Amino acid sequence: VGHSFGGVTVLAAASRRPELFEAIAVYESPMSWQEWWPSGTGGSAAVASANDPGAAAEIFLKRFIGAERWERLPQRTKDARRREGLALVNELSDLRREPAYDLSDLRVPVVSAVGTRAGEHVKRAARLIAEACSPIPVIELDGAWHNAPSSSPEAFANLVVRRLFELNLGGRR
Repeated sequence: VGHSFGGVTVLAAASRRPELFEAIAVYESPMSWQEWWPSGTGGSAAVASANDPGAAAEIFLKRFIGAERWERLPQRTKDARRREGLALVNELSDLRREPAYDLSDLRVPVVSAVGTRAGEHVKRAARLIAEACSPIPVIELDGAWHNAPSSSPEAFANLVVRRLFELNLGGRR
């Protein structure tokens, strides 16, 4: 199971080493190398601030968790996230330069999911993944934002992870 950049990672791994996977699930995995991916995303804002990686990490996280929640984080957590800024900027920049995987290389079934509150570009990516790699249509989590795996873990497990197990077991329990 991969969420966001983790979904990109699992899709890339499965495309290169399909023998290691029986089925995978991804939630809101970006396709920021596509020409249709918008330039106003949190990742784009972070890349635009690449000259200050600590600030880039803060900008990125504020986009996803909100400025108010960022301010409530312990200082040590903020400092740790800022120290990760260089890696974050490099990873996000790489995703804009070239595809991390080719959908036609995927040989394992994929459960693709998205929250109903996601942007249209995120929904488009989820649909493309499902259409190319899934025996089931994209799963939409009603009312969910990008952080559904952590903010709504029970719904995520019931709607997404359960489908992954069903694919993996071929419907057997």
